Amino acid sequence: MKGKLNRRGMVQFLICCLGGNIGYGVYMLRNSFYDAFIEGYGITNTQFGTLVSVYASVAMFTYFLGGIVCDKVSARKMVTVSWIVNGVCTMFLSTFPSYSILLVTYGLMGLCATFTFWSPYNKVIRQMGKNVGGEGKAFGGVEGGRAFAEMIIGTFVVIVTSHMVTAVAGLRLGLVICGAVLLICGIAAWFAFSDEKNEETESEEKYSVGSLVACLKNPSVWILSLMVLGCYSVSGTLGGYTSTIATKGFGAGVTIAAFIGMCNSYFKPIGSIGGGFISDKLGYAKTLGIGALGMGISALVVALMPKNSSMLIVFVVIYAIMIIFVGIVRGNFYTPLSEAGVPMLYTGTAIGIVATIGYLPDVFMSVICGHFLDTYEEVAALRYILLMLAGFAFLAFVVAQIFIRINRKTIEENKNNLIAEK
Repeated sequence: MKGKLNRRGMVQFLICCLGGNIGYGVYMLRNSFYDAFIEGYGITNTQFGTLVSVYASVAMFTYFLGGIVCDKVSARKMVTVSWIVNGVCTMFLSTFPSYSILLVTYGLMGLCATFTFWSPYNKVIRQMGKNVGGEGKAFGGVEGGRAFAEMIIGTFVVIVTSHMVTAVAGLRLGLVICGAVLLICGIAAWFAFSDEKNEETESEEKYSVGSLVACLKNPSVWILSLMVLGCYSVSGTLGGYTSTIATKGFGAGVTIAAFIGMCNSYFKPIGSIGGGFISDKLGYAKTLGIGALGMGISALVVALMPKNSSMLIVFVVIYAIMIIFVGIVRGNFYTPLSEAGVPMLYTGTAIGIVATIGYLPDVFMSVICGHFLDTYEEVAALRYILLMLAGFAFLAFVVAQIFIRINRKTIEENKNNLIAEK
């Protein structure tokens, strides 16, 4: 029975949880230390926005290339290099270098966040699924663990840095802490993971241009990309406007709004971990579709419900439920790869395709939402944003049904294989 992790597997799981989000430590810290970033580096808001754009642009355009390389190079080497280089860069930022050096550093960190990291990181998690009785448990467990790790590290950094004399000093300490955690993950990964090949990669089949073409010609990979795009449009956008919805739409105070914002940390792991177990039983695409439908209905209800302070409690309850559905979809972005008939050998390439298309909302969603907020009265703008999110969620649900219909035979075989392994 393949349902338990051995000691080495548990160490790998913990490393994936700890290093999964901390690799984006600069993004984590900018939410709490935005003003300190501006003051410490002596830059303008526009320059800081440019730094973020450089990071995001490099990251966005290297998902696919990273996926191809991942299928030809050891995942262990790639994640180790990513964590160590990102750790060094993060600690280097604590010296507050010049703006020109910042641009180069942010570009390098963007490269290490996707090109050498994202596909091998998720490939390792997919391989881990063979040891825990299903890819749903592996992806869902790691997604939930990442959320817990982010909450714990983020809280620790805020508490420790709050005792510093200035916010800039706190930022410096926060960068050092995040950099140190990344270095630890990188060093630990080198010893915890191995270059041993699984049964599939030990076969005579080798990765080639033909293999790449076969992956590109698989329609289910592109359909999954649209499913992820629809889901990520919601999950990647919602958090940035939660506080505004709470305060402007339902009259929440600053403290209550902050608590509502923390719901993401508390409730998403419930959906991620629970969704992982559910998906191994119901099916991965089916679970992803259910999560998308839940997000869409929740967003639609919030958009159409009366906007006044008497509805605040109702909003909090619906939002908490919505975050659980967010956790379900985030933990199942890549689990349908097996239902799409993608062998482990092509995992990196497939993830590169899915990530490139699926994470495109990072490019356009903030622009659209900003246009709504600049054009319409605040409550009306928030209603339009929520309706748009609901539309993307329903799109993902519809596409999921198409995916299930096309891959009905493979999905059934996948379920039978899981039952046989148990």
